Amino acid sequence: MFFSYSSGTKNHSISYPVVRAVSEKLGGPVDILHLDAHPDIYDCFEGNTYSHASSFARIMEGGYARRLLQKLGEGVKGVYVDVDVDCLDPAFAPGVSHIEPGGLLFRDVLNILQNLQGDVVAGDVVEFNPQRDTVDGMTAMVAAKLVRELSAKISK
Repeated sequence: MFFSYSSGTKNHSISYPVVRAVSEKLGGPVDILHLDAHPDIYDCFEGNTYSHASSFARIMEGGYARRLLQKLGEGVKGVYVDVDVDCLDPAFAPGVSHIEPGGLLFRDVLNILQNLQGDVVAGDVVEFNPQRDTVDGMTAMVAAKLVRELSAKISK
């Protein structure tokens, strides 16, 4: 149904309007599988209530999500998959704005996406920062692969 991809610095704010639109289109809140090194639930960050660090606070207070999940279990329906590239260890994705050593392996995220059960209705891949990527574009390739895998789940 919907898919969003954004690159550049501090761009996770795109999730709020997309989740809101999906929720309104489907007539109710969705479950969100949130793969991110940071929860992005600040009430206000740097004076901006709609900043990249506040997107999920706005989603939850607006009632657009039933719950934020880090893994899928029973009773999940209408799943929105949010992949912030910084959930990956910087060895696999150095081109992000806020690196967090000790993140997930690329294979772990692929397995999560490929083995998702439930109706994936929409999603996003965010926070790729080309200015911080390697010369060979490693993070760009990782982000593109995640976009492809998530798009395949949505199209089913």
